[in-house]
Amino acid sequence: MQITETANRSKYCTIRVSIVDMVVLHVRTRRAGDSPQPEFLYQIFPPDALPLMATLPRGTFAISIPYHSNSGCGFIITKSVPTGKKGFVLAYALNPNRRYEAEKVIFQDKEYDIEEFIAYASRWTDLHAGTLHRIPGKYLYFAPSRDQWNVIRRDHGYIAVDPSSFSSDLSAEVLQQRQRITASGVIVRIPLFACEVKGTRLLPYFRKVELTFDESPNSQAGWLSFREYVRIKTRESLPPERIADNFPGWLDAMKKDSGFESWVFRAGKLFGAHTEWWGDGNRRYAEHEGIDFAEGRDSNGLIRPIPDGTVVRAIEEGEIAVILDDFLGKTILVRHPHLVNQHGSVLVTQYSHILPADIPAPVVTKGQILGRVGRMTQSKAPAHFHFAAAWIPQILPAATLTLGHLHPAYVPVTLINFNELVDSVNQSGMDYASG
Repeated sequence: MQITETANRSKYCTIRVSIVDMVVLHVRTRRAGDSPQPEFLYQIFPPDALPLMATLPRGTFAISIPYHSNSGCGFIITKSVPTGKKGFVLAYALNPNRRYEAEKVIFQDKEYDIEEFIAYASRWTDLHAGTLHRIPGKYLYFAPSRDQWNVIRRDHGYIAVDPSSFSSDLSAEVLQQRQRITASGVIVRIPLFACEVKGTRLLPYFRKVELTFDESPNSQAGWLSFREYVRIKTRESLPPERIADNFPGWLDAMKKDSGFESWVFRAGKLFGAHTEWWGDGNRRYAEHEGIDFAEGRDSNGLIRPIPDGTVVRAIEEGEIAVILDDFLGKTILVRHPHLVNQHGSVLVTQYSHILPADIPAPVVTKGQILGRVGRMTQSKAPAHFHFAAAWIPQILPAATLTLGHLHPAYVPVTLINFNELVDSVNQSGMDYASG
């Protein structure tokens, strides 16, 4: 079938390789001694995957089609041009930001623009499957892992759905999947769509998810739209008043301990950043969970790294929950049982990449020294102090907490966004540097 029609590309979102898949494919980094990133990656699709292109969401954001997940389409991505394959191939080009975005489609030994192929996919779907239509009251269910939920979050709630890979009901297996150690902690559902052509099996398509936090969910109640989920998480990520009041003085004390006139924040150091601020500025596997204190401006106006040995103090009184290993040093989690939110979750503050002090008792006081800045590993990241905080459900025992619980894609936990507090004291000892 010859492709002659074009679509209005400006209305459709970009298709890109997710950061999760880039990590699995070993194409996220480019450092001295590493093999250069390939110019293209190729994703292989059978003919009946054309509805994915026909149902591509509209918007200025990017979406991805996973290849390695246990749930979802699972279409293989290769580093070389596939040959002898039926169907079509998406060719992802390496961009200046080292992300891979779909640039063209290889179909029947010819190359086509994305615009052309979207129109062809729509015509094919109409001819061979009929219009995809929603089946009222019917959904597909699954419990995403943190990696899967991380991708869905970055894709604005959209997912490439292969109906054969999902459960059509809230089965015991789905509920058990939510208890896995790598689980995101939520169950999602996707409206079920079918084709008009009789006898055609359910075909893949793009759709936005709904989700539930309920411990014992049912198909009727407790489901949130993705937009509602984002709004709830944003509202609940505000720092509690006690911590907000302590924050400026705590920052000022650490600034003086470091010998700085002001803190300096480059792109990648604040909460929610998608890139690393050191090295090649690679994409982070997940959004930054807190704030990195790595540089400051001295009395001569020069930007210098935070000195090794700079003391790290508790922002509020509390109790040591657990001390964990991280990629630079140690992480101390301090639980604050007197700070509880409306859901009964307790605030925990996180002090990472430090050399812990000898703390004689589990109870700590406000301003007490918890450790000092310094590295214990050979990581390529410069020594720095990472500060974060989160609302932790009381059903999670403090002694069992891991860094995996303080992950943006672990939904039962809500990370605290300190960026507005950083901005509020910008005029009194903080600045931002480019590069």
